[in-house]
Amino acid sequence: MNYKGYDIEETPFDGFSIILEMPSKDTRHIATAYTLEEAQEIVDEEVRIMTLLKKLKKERECQKQ
Repeated sequence: MNYKGYDIEETPFDGFSIILEMPSKDTRHIATAYTLEEAQEIVDEEVRIMTLLKKLKKERECQKQ
């Protein structure tokens, strides 16, 4: 299942695995969750954090100029 650009795959033992495909086509394991709802919450938090980091980076670049 694709959720906000992250792949959420059901695993036989761990529940759900959250994977992100990088621009280089490598994959990055983000986390494991017991339920699909928990996996979606983890992705939502990851997206929120990455958005804040990108905003911070942009602000710092503007301050340097």
